[in-house]
Amino acid sequence: MKISFCILINILLVVSLHSQNQWVIYTTYNSGLPSNMVGSILIDSNNVKWITTNDGFVKFAGNTWTVYDTTNSGLPQNMCGSVAKDKLNNIWLTTANKGFVKYNGISWIIYNSFNTGMPINNPGNIAFDGNNTKWMGGYGLFKYNDTNWVWYNDSNSGLPSNNTSSVFVKDNIVWVGTELAGVARFDGNNW
Repeated sequence: MKISFCILINILLVVSLHSQNQWVIYTTYNSGLPSNMVGSILIDSNNVKWITTNDGFVKFAGNTWTVYDTTNSGLPQNMCGSVAKDKLNNIWLTTANKGFVKYNGISWIIYNSFNTGMPINNPGNIAFDGNNTKWMGGYGLFKYNDTNWVWYNDSNSGLPSNNTSSVFVKDNIVWVGTELAGVARFDGNNW
């Protein structure tokens, strides 16, 4: 009886292990990824995967890999960092030392210090509030409502450091992670 119970347990264990989902690893060798160094991944409501790499921006839809880089898109460079999607279905991504990029599926708009007046060439990540206002980290905190730019920094706000590494918005409260200065919370009026 004891042997039959052990055999039954072993059979159930083997069946359980084989019925679990298996991992699929995508690399430059078996996929359309241009690089194995991945910065960020976004999966949208259509199950399209948007992937940033240090050698281009990737759209993975179904079984089709599309790589966007400086030769076939409006990207200012191939090294991309974070990716996010706003409420109007625009894809936003960051590029190292070249600013933020907005992609609407057709055109690419680059936001940098030359066309915004803001020191945003070294962007962090992007978050959106309930009004689709963009909150961007990097060198301080940037707020963009599709018309106006506001730059919050350690000399004009309660932000403890200009070295911001992450931004998150929940219930229109903006949370900002800094490098070595903690976390700041901003409700639109108070820090």
